[in-house]
Amino acid sequence: MSDDVEVVVYTKPDCMQCKSTTRWLDKNNIPYRTEDAGRAVDQLKAQGFSSVPVVMVNGAGGQIKAWSGYRPDQLKSVPPLFKPSDNDAVLTEWYWTGGVPRFRIWKDNQGRVHNSDGAAFQQFYGNGKLYQEQFVHHGRVLDERVFYDDNNWREESYAYHRDGALKEVRRTKNGVLDGARCVERYDNRGKAIYIESWSEGKMIYSGAPPVRKNRPPNPVRPRPIPQPGLGI
Repeated sequence: MSDDVEVVVYTKPDCMQCKSTTRWLDKNNIPYRTEDAGRAVDQLKAQGFSSVPVVMVNGAGGQIKAWSGYRPDQLKSVPPLFKPSDNDAVLTEWYWTGGVPRFRIWKDNQGRVHNSDGAAFQQFYGNGKLYQEQFVHHGRVLDERVFYDDNNWREESYAYHRDGALKEVRRTKNGVLDGARCVERYDNRGKAIYIESWSEGKMIYSGAPPVRKNRPPNPVRPRPIPQPGLGI
């Protein structure tokens, strides 16, 4: 951690989130000092905080950022504090007004979109429901899911070969496979090699597709993942 950055944690006794916060700081070898929140009630209230812990990150030029609660993602988002390894993922968040997420991006220490523990890119509808997410390994899209909320909750999932060619498409409605060719699998040359058709929860066909229909669909391809500071 930079000598110009200081972490202050305001705590109170018997606070589980306070203990989780300091434990995380200890685990990641991040120096900090604790203060009794009970002695700083007026100061914390003046900054809009009503719960603990309150974590303040201060630099030479003043306060860098502050938040309340157990938020390791916030700590990771301050570069001087947390220097991720090549396999770590740092979350950057943008929100609609009112705290509804607009999109979220995780990146590795090389600035490549990456998350080994889950989706690395998520985009949301205005009501906060998930619209699209991508599973990305150091900048390479592995899988993608797109959700449609039009009276029925439809989902389309896309998996890709290592070279980026479409590997599999799965379509569900309200969480259940439904429709003709709702499962399609392709080789790395784009040739359909297997399909499934389902109706009312029962498989009605599985096997090789008819030759005349043996061509890839036009899926929603992975969108360019936005860079920090840019909207979608």
